[in-house]
Amino acid sequence: MGGGGGGGGRVGRGRTEGAGEDGEGEGAEGAEGGAYTAGMGDEAAVFLAKAGESLAGAESEFAAGRYNNCANRAYYACFQAAIAALIREGIRPSRGRGEWSHGSVQAQFVGQLVNRRKAYPASLWQTLAQTMVMRERGD
Repeated sequence: MGGGGGGGGRVGRGRTEGAGEDGEGEGAEGAEGGAYTAGMGDEAAVFLAKAGESLAGAESEFAAGRYNNCANRAYYACFQAAIAALIREGIRPSRGRGEWSHGSVQAQFVGQLVNRRKAYPASLWQTLAQTMVMRERGD
């Protein structure tokens, strides 16, 4: 399985920058085939829908015995859901061109939403990091 180990893909405000199906190639497509853009209605809903698609893909890959791809899709389901949660809490990317890097999503989700605001249970503290390791092993 090819891929972009290291989690180099970054997600812009509603559009995956430089990212393809796995978040790391060409532009990402929305549920209806269009690229994710900042002009779409509810950005959080867009990322949550994409997370749902990634989760469905993970379940399908698991059922088919394609465990490396399952790990990839499971990680992106968590990553995209975390972005949706951050957006709903009014947290935006803090640097440069307004992109969500993998490291910053992990840091903001845990730091702001789990530890500081207690919006999510502490049991989610390492979910992104653990699923990223599984994804990297499978890539």
